[in-house]
Amino acid sequence: MAVRLLTALLLTLDLASAAVYRFDMGSETTPLAAGYALVTPTTLLADHPAYGWTARARVVVDRNDPANPWFAQPDSLEYALYSDGVLSIEQNEFVFTVEPGRYAVTAVIGDLALDEQRPGNSIWANGVLVAKDLETNATVKAVRFPVEAADGRITLRFRADSPQKYATVMAVTAEPLAGDATLETSITTHPETPPGAETFRLNWEAYVARYVADWEQAKAGLRADGIDLTRWAQRLAPLRQRADWREVYFWGLGNWERLQSRAPGIGLEKLCAVWAELGADGFVVNSASAIKALHAAGLKHALGGPGEHMPGGLEGVPLNEMKDAAGQTGTVPGVWSNVAPESSARLREHVNKTVGHLTEGAAFLVIDEPRGQFYAGRMGDYSPAAQVAFKAWCMAQGEHLLAARGIPERGRAMEFYRWYQYRLMTPALLVKEFTRDLPAGLAVMPGNGNVGPEQMNHSNYWPPAVARLGMWSTSWSYDEPGAAKIHAETVRIAAEHGGRHAIVPPLYAEAHTAVQDRPTQTACISALTERVCPWHFTGPLNGPNRVEWMKTAALGAWLAHATTGMEHTPPLHVWCPESIVYNDLVEFNATEAQHWTATWRALFAANLDYAVTNTIAIPADAVLLYSCVRPVLNDEEYARLQRFVQGGGRLLVTFEGTPERPDGTPHEDWAALRARASVVSLEQVAEALGERPRNLATGQAGVVSYLYRRDGRPVHLVNNTSLTDPATLKLPVAMTNGVDGAACAANSALILRPGGFALLEER
Repeated sequence: MAVRLLTALLLTLDLASAAVYRFDMGSETTPLAAGYALVTPTTLLADHPAYGWTARARVVVDRNDPANPWFAQPDSLEYALYSDGVLSIEQNEFVFTVEPGRYAVTAVIGDLALDEQRPGNSIWANGVLVAKDLETNATVKAVRFPVEAADGRITLRFRADSPQKYATVMAVTAEPLAGDATLETSITTHPETPPGAETFRLNWEAYVARYVADWEQAKAGLRADGIDLTRWAQRLAPLRQRADWREVYFWGLGNWERLQSRAPGIGLEKLCAVWAELGADGFVVNSASAIKALHAAGLKHALGGPGEHMPGGLEGVPLNEMKDAAGQTGTVPGVWSNVAPESSARLREHVNKTVGHLTEGAAFLVIDEPRGQFYAGRMGDYSPAAQVAFKAWCMAQGEHLLAARGIPERGRAMEFYRWYQYRLMTPALLVKEFTRDLPAGLAVMPGNGNVGPEQMNHSNYWPPAVARLGMWSTSWSYDEPGAAKIHAETVRIAAEHGGRHAIVPPLYAEAHTAVQDRPTQTACISALTERVCPWHFTGPLNGPNRVEWMKTAALGAWLAHATTGMEHTPPLHVWCPESIVYNDLVEFNATEAQHWTATWRALFAANLDYAVTNTIAIPADAVLLYSCVRPVLNDEEYARLQRFVQGGGRLLVTFEGTPERPDGTPHEDWAALRARASVVSLEQVAEALGERPRNLATGQAGVVSYLYRRDGRPVHLVNNTSLTDPATLKLPVAMTNGVDGAACAANSALILRPGGFALLEER
């Protein structure tokens, strides 16, 4: 921190000596204009006193693509300043210190992405409104205005009043104004006129040439890392013929369709060849021309639809009426009811219009985060629409008395538990309703972030509910490897209810580094979901640091393919009953959700591989961990647990008390089961397994392993989660490297690069 502050001080003195202050918003890997100070989303005023944001910004916007008018001039000032910026949601303040006086300040805002309107942008300088409701529409706007900084400080507030609420700043400069000089506020648009077809065509030709060259560089880097690409391709070839081939679909093709509409004739042929080699089976894309190009190259397509935001705004759509802990009911701006007929009708109209004509040949339709009823941290939806929907659900369940009374008040009672169950169905019911007009054979994949107990009372997303309605269960997971592991394993419980499953690992170039996402990808893939759909493809398309993002995308895709046909054989199963976070809803806290987090953290830290189960459909002699604070089980769940223990299964629990029914009454015969269970702390779980076969012991913190079988032989996936340090693993038995087929002798050393993995088959 001291070095960072000293650097900031020296930079400030240098800027001040020139009497001009220049800031270029972006990241360490995007272009920095000469003579400008870099400002990233994490350049905070709190620890960078000379300049910074008052709140952490969301992401970096990087338009290193051929839609950028200056793409073919990468050494120009315009390219450096206007291609990248820092995006905040709704608003943020950028503050910098200056010598006291008057200044001509220029703030550059906008986004060069084609067809992105970006309306509602306003700017305040030291509390004075200087620009209001600007729309940038695929340009940047340089707003120049006078500022009085008598106290040596300039505060610029940027706000976006629009449905997206994207406030993007590209650059800020401040030049001294003479005491008697006048300056009228002015707004300049860059580029002044829209680029023509020839500009875009030349940009595209340059882009394709650079892209192919970057892929060659990425492959050279993979070879330098010890990966034999030819032998890996040979090993994948027979797996590709299997019916259970694990497909990989990347999200999005950037601005290509928009660019093609302005420069007809540009094609994807050379890029498709790269993507196929990189490991793509297809792309999630809602573009007729892109779909045609993908199919021509032998690649597949899938479609994407909304679930979180309401298309067309909220006019005419009822809002949730949510209760807080005190029982007070109110609405929260923007939080619409997911059970109102108006909501599903609006979404159905939008889906039919945007993807209905693209369903032929589509592998699936993924729905991005269908709305839950716990949004904004309150206790569900008590709106008139919710009352009607809940009563209809109760009638369908045979709960006629509850249907007559309506949504119950919070409390430890079976009626409130029925409402808890109903809420877990609502996102799936919403998606089923608004996709009902689509072809019956189209797989629908609604997904949410961080699926599992940590989010159940927020998103209400429950994989068994999705499975019961014939849809695929899906989770986004971007945070860290341990979290990715639990989310991917949790969506797999859909299979216990006849459903199917997919995982969305990160390719999050706006907020992560390419190496940072490799362990998280590996953890996501380790659960063996049927599909892997990395979100999204911006890094491998346009960077920043595109070569490294290409390598990350390829490594993840190849690993997903290489695990085709494997069976997960973990030493431990973690139980996730439906009632796992019922206590949190009753008590209006997050105690059980936080304990679930503590559970997966402890297992990951102990390098203990596991699977998650809901129905306890696991081997009779398996070890089951039931980890919670206050156990609540409905009668059906308790009966499952009884059958498992009485059938010879081993039960580990993390609580001392007696499990209760949802109404608070105890399960009277728990003592008999308790006598056959072991009470353990989370730190004792690994020790409690005793001599049972386990996943490979790596002997190193941060190096984790996962255990499988294929063709009767044990297979180990080993991952170095350190992002900075390599790891050396001593192999206890002779193994074959599943990546390139090379033989590894017993007691030989295997070096794992930072973030790297190895797939090892015992010989």
